[in-house]
Amino acid sequence: MRTEDILIDWSLPLYLNFTHIAIMNRLDDFYKKMGIMERLEGDIYVCNKLNTDLQLEDLPDDAEMRPLKVEDVEHIHDLYPANEIECVDVFNILVRVLPGLGVFRKDTNELAAWMVHSYYGAMFSMQTRPNYRRLGYGIRLATALTKKVIERGYKPFVVIRPQNDASRNLYTKLGFEKVYETCRVKMTPNPIHTNGGPEPSAPELEPEAENKPIDEGIEDMLAEKCDIKAADEASGQDKKATTADEGIGEDK
Repeated sequence: MRTEDILIDWSLPLYLNFTHIAIMNRLDDFYKKMGIMERLEGDIYVCNKLNTDLQLEDLPDDAEMRPLKVEDVEHIHDLYPANEIECVDVFNILVRVLPGLGVFRKDTNELAAWMVHSYYGAMFSMQTRPNYRRLGYGIRLATALTKKVIERGYKPFVVIRPQNDASRNLYTKLGFEKVYETCRVKMTPNPIHTNGGPEPSAPELEPEAENKPIDEGIEDMLAEKCDIKAADEASGQDKKATTADEGIGEDK
């Protein structure tokens, strides 16, 4: 694999999305001599049969669930923890083409929680505002979106971080089962391996810099904490912080 020079240019940064862990381990064997691999692990959970016996209470009288619209996109993208990777245009397309649901307050039309179906097939970006936790919005969104995905002929699946017990408990309750482990990886070659790049400094080649944990901001992967307080303060807006899937553990 290291001799491949047609499909892959090893001198350039590479991004691999949800690649099987066995493949990543093979890449790791030789790439650590060429550069740094930043890994974000995620387990693939697939729903082959939705649990229809699950009893859920109705939404509160002051809330309603309805499809997301294009006018909701900018707000969702602003609060999306990896918005530096996915541009707002991507979310515009997702909302127009694929199913996405939100829970709204009837009186103010405020978006309290939401979830969308992504271009790579996963159901993702479930987020619940802190002041709407403990209301069961998370499991209702997951159940409703799973049904819509099935109706459209897709196989519902989610990507869950191994340490995210809350998400795992929620989706296994709905009938999702773990099928395999993946990694989302950013591969950055050392400058010495790039064409015409500057000579690396000593720290850049130190072994302990290899395979450092990836910045968790690269992708929420369906349930990572998203603290937007700092972003709100920087923009001068007086909003409450929104936490991605923070409500999942309390919506069980």
